[in-house]
Amino acid sequence: MFCNNCGKEIDDKAFVCPHCGVKIKSFIQNDEPIGGLGILCFLIPIIGLVLYLVWQDNKPIKSKGAGKAAIWGFVLNVIIISFVLAPGIKAQVQAQASESNHIAVEGDLNNLASSALAFYKTPSSHGGGSNSWTTDVDNVGEWLGYDYIASTNTLTTENGSFYLLIYHDVLTIEGTGIEIGDDGINDIKKIINISGEISTINLERIN
Repeated sequence: MFCNNCGKEIDDKAFVCPHCGVKIKSFIQNDEPIGGLGILCFLIPIIGLVLYLVWQDNKPIKSKGAGKAAIWGFVLNVIIISFVLAPGIKAQVQAQASESNHIAVEGDLNNLASSALAFYKTPSSHGGGSNSWTTDVDNVGEWLGYDYIASTNTLTTENGSFYLLIYHDVLTIEGTGIEIGDDGINDIKKIINISGEISTINLERIN
């Protein structure tokens, strides 16, 4: 066989002329758009990739069509998988974050309870309650520190806000965790009731 470009003799099975580098027309004359086979390449991108590599030298038009179909098929698969899996992944992440916040709020409550008991046992001459909860909850709040706000009887930590209430000589601290899920709803709450002795601390988990 002779090259249709330079006229030199070449091997009958050659795709490209070894002398001038031009593709042999006899191998590319059947090259045409991929047609219906493109649907298969779209639905199963790996097939499109294989055909793209196989046809790359001798059938560039078909090769390009198979490659494009494979790319669009891959993109569609990624989008579908994202829509299917994303809600589940988001829910799992939010659940883990919610549980972590529960634990953090509980830790803060225990720390605040320990500090409140120190106030309870400290003599009034040193700013404590002298084994009694005063009727002025602000005294406890100021003792506990953080960002205590007297007008709302609350203090704030990095994990949430905590409301203080003294009723019938029992100190109640209600902790509300930070928002989880960016939905404007805060459903993490824990309550601890302290009645003078550490053994009477009762930790309740709400939500």
